[in-house]
Amino acid sequence: KQWYQRRVAITAGDALRSDNDTILSDPQDIEKEMFGTFFEGKHIQDNVDAFDKKFYEEVNAQYNSIRESGFEPSPQQTPEQRNHSESLYSPITADEVINTIKSNKSTAESFDNNSIHPQMLKNLGPNAIHALTILFNKSLEDGHWLWNNANVLFLKKEGKSTYAKAGSYRPISISSSIGKVMERILAARLENYLINI
Repeated sequence: KQWYQRRVAITAGDALRSDNDTILSDPQDIEKEMFGTFFEGKHIQDNVDAFDKKFYEEVNAQYNSIRESGFEPSPQQTPEQRNHSESLYSPITADEVINTIKSNKSTAESFDNNSIHPQMLKNLGPNAIHALTILFNKSLEDGHWLWNNANVLFLKKEGKSTYAKAGSYRPISISSSIGKVMERILAARLENYLINI
């Protein structure tokens, strides 16, 4: 759980309690309770069969609806469709990196989990942009995502009568600004592809 960082402010009157109402004081127990509540699906464990069945039925209903509508994928792509397919898989360019960084309207005032401030990216020079472009293309080529880690902070939800239950908090992930740039590039490509096919 190296990527997991716990920052929970709990007052003495609102000591965090487990599901069996035991007061949690050991930081490892608190971490386990918070992590389990938000990331291990504790809320569906008792109803997992019903949840899976409902999900299965919804997906199959959508699939059957598409099949029954007479949808047939085109066996031949037009030149325009082929061009969009190729652009989806082409190497990332320095211009894409620059434009994605410049178009980010984030007002974030804090550093990411790698101690990089979003404003730092907007001031990168040509050598750093070139290095990021190589890094992004290598990540795509190898099929390896480098930005898996995030710090998770738990903030109190407003208006709760007690903060003794993990559900009274909301998790926020602080992840890599560089990874977000690559995510935005891929999202823009995918959106463009889907609009134009």
